[in-house]
Amino acid sequence: MAGGAAAFVKAAEGAEDNARAGEEDLKSIGFGEQDALVGIAASGRTPYVLGGMAYAKGLGAVVIGLSCTRNARIAMTTELATLQSLRGAVLGTGGVLVLALALVAYLVTSQVVRPVRRASSSR
Repeated sequence: MAGGAAAFVKAAEGAEDNARAGEEDLKSIGFGEQDALVGIAASGRTPYVLGGMAYAKGLGAVVIGLSCTRNARIAMTTELATLQSLRGAVLGTGGVLVLALALVAYLVTSQVVRPVRRASSSR
């Protein structure tokens, strides 16, 4: 998330406009070619998301994009088909997108991050 974990509690104004920060955040967590990245940007053109996705694609990682607009720039960054919902087609699309993000974050945290941290701390 643009602005890091602190942005979940307090907005990090302008963080989403920094494409380099998307790449740097992935580097800081050791993101590699064996990983997969789901980039989510309602507009389909958020620099932070696009920067992270370009970095991941350059490594050869699986890159998936979610946006709420047709022909979004995010689609050009992915190798897999990007899921795009039409603006106004479904009332509450933004809410569905946020719920999908929350579910993905929960699953990744509970099924990947926590077990890896436990395994690395027991060494």
